[in-house]
Amino acid sequence: MKARRRLSWRQFCDAVEEAVDSLPEPFHKYLKNVVVDVQEEPSAGDEAVLGERSGQRHRGLLLGLFVGVPLTSQGYGENHPNVIKIFRRPMEAASRTRGAL
Repeated sequence: MKARRRLSWRQFCDAVEEAVDSLPEPFHKYLKNVVVDVQEEPSAGDEAVLGERSGQRHRGLLLGLFVGVPLTSQGYGENHPNVIKIFRRPMEAASRTRGAL
């Protein structure tokens, strides 16, 4: 019998929230202007963004994506809104067990 790797939408979102909250304290200040957005799968636009950054067509599973202006590229006092996208279906596909997911 194949182990069930999938979590409900709520369980997956709760797991992502728990992972973000469990980051060591020094990293919390870097997440003040960051939204963590859970989506089912990457869109064609997400894959295009990745292709633009790498200069080649994306191949494979896209588990997550940062969209925004890195802190190292922001000027003093700038506070650009940034998003970290987490893609549920690719995460499930990449995980062998529910615990690993």
